Amino acid sequence: MGSEHFGQDYYPPLNRIRKHIIGDMEIEMIHQTRPGDCVLINFLNTYSIMHEGKIIMSPRELRDLVIEKRRQSGEDPGDILNDDQPLSYTDVVRLFSLVLGSRPKQEDIVTVRTDNLTRGQVENNIENGILEYLDTYQSGLCTTGLGYHSRSIWKLDADNYILIDPMNENGFEKKNRGQLVDFLANIMLNQPANNNFFFFLREENDEQ
Repeated sequence: MGSEHFGQDYYPPLNRIRKHIIGDMEIEMIHQTRPGDCVLINFLNTYSIMHEGKIIMSPRELRDLVIEKRRQSGEDPGDILNDDQPLSYTDVVRLFSLVLGSRPKQEDIVTVRTDNLTRGQVENNIENGILEYLDTYQSGLCTTGLGYHSRSIWKLDADNYILIDPMNENGFEKKNRGQLVDFLANIMLNQPANNNFFFFLREENDEQ
């Protein structure tokens, strides 16, 4: 299994590119071994899966592009200049819009409040809310900000999903619908809406 290193050699271990096989495709993904940068790494991994299996740049190079975009928009980038500093919701939407190259709409962004709900209610909201909504997007793809960590969900078929997670040693994990509901409920339970963030990625011919 090949690997490459980004950045200078210091502790904790460096983020690494690893190669994996999904179906008949070889996919490069970054295993996040340092805190921070999860949005950047999740974007690079998600882009790799959707575009020929290649990591297109380092997390630092991508951060510099996000910083430049803020400056072009007249926004202060001071809070994201350094590695490991978290990006804002606006940064996330701008960045992940590049995965499929389609301009987002307001209805593509959903937050779910789960405080004061039972686990059964949360599971129902995921199964019959979030995942049914994902079904309406031809891409079958959304990115999430759950529990202060960035992941993406890609629907393969009626009962199978790929959970893209930079902290996962393999970069991703295949889950059936029930397993995904259980995983998301564990993270989302008793959280305010801004901690349960979903951004659904539309293709140009999505009609919503």
